Amino acid sequence: MREILLRSLGEARTFPVRSSRPLARRMAAQLGIAAPPSAPVPYLQAAETFARDHGWPVVLTREGRTGGDRVRVCVDSTDLRAAYAALTQEDETPRNAKWALRYAFWSLMTGFHLTGDLTRPLQDGALLAIEAMAPGRPATYTAVSYDGRWLGGIAAVAERVHPPGSGASSAVRLLHDPAMTDAARKLVGRLGFTGFSGLDFMRDEASGQLWFLKFNARPTPLSHLGRLAGGDLCTALMAAVTNAFPVQPRAFHETTVALFPQDWARDPDATDRGMEHLDMPEDDERLLATMQAQLPRRA
Repeated sequence: MREILLRSLGEARTFPVRSSRPLARRMAAQLGIAAPPSAPVPYLQAAETFARDHGWPVVLTREGRTGGDRVRVCVDSTDLRAAYAALTQEDETPRNAKWALRYAFWSLMTGFHLTGDLTRPLQDGALLAIEAMAPGRPATYTAVSYDGRWLGGIAAVAERVHPPGSGASSAVRLLHDPAMTDAARKLVGRLGFTGFSGLDFMRDEASGQLWFLKFNARPTPLSHLGRLAGGDLCTALMAAVTNAFPVQPRAFHETTVALFPQDWARDPDATDRGMEHLDMPEDDERLLATMQAQLPRRA
């Protein structure tokens, strides 16, 4: 069990980099991958100075949180002050006895090999960082790799995001993008990463410029869409694990997909989503019915 866990986590020394937006940016810059200007924010005045020097809008982020709760887009000083106040608040859920027991259990299961790497602070100093808002459209790349070897991936740009601003993609366009693929190859190689990952970018379609934003060390919402994008990622990983012949990608054309439940949370009652594919789990009626029942509350 310990060996399986260690292998699935990949290179333990790179865990802090995978989990930290600023550290991942620093590594990307070393690999020649462009990223927007950014800086740590130890206090509000540092953020205000950065915004004055780089212009509005700016993006304020916090380490150690997940989803939209850690990212705020600020268009002026009022927005920035409100975002700073919200992101510097302590987390509402304190660590309790259950957390301590889980920590002790997994430390024991890993033979105490990973305790320091997985639990130490993700970065020294400030928990907040600020960055310039890169021009373009949100884009993402879902990759699968094994011991740092890139096996395949799916590139997409956002057609819609929910909620607007810093929300996640609710509808995407799958496409060929050699720049995203090259960035993914370099990053998973440097990280020694195993498994599924997602890379977030801003993609300026007018100039072709690609800006790297962050690395998500987990399966992302595009992971299962290989049938629409030239090849199943799970099949590629299975081939690597079993030393089988590599799976050759198939040709595909650009296509659009409405993601479930993201786009249904955006508008539960829409009758025409304007996409070529609706990504609904129609093969699991109970799952689909349960998620649909929750959509009005989510919206």
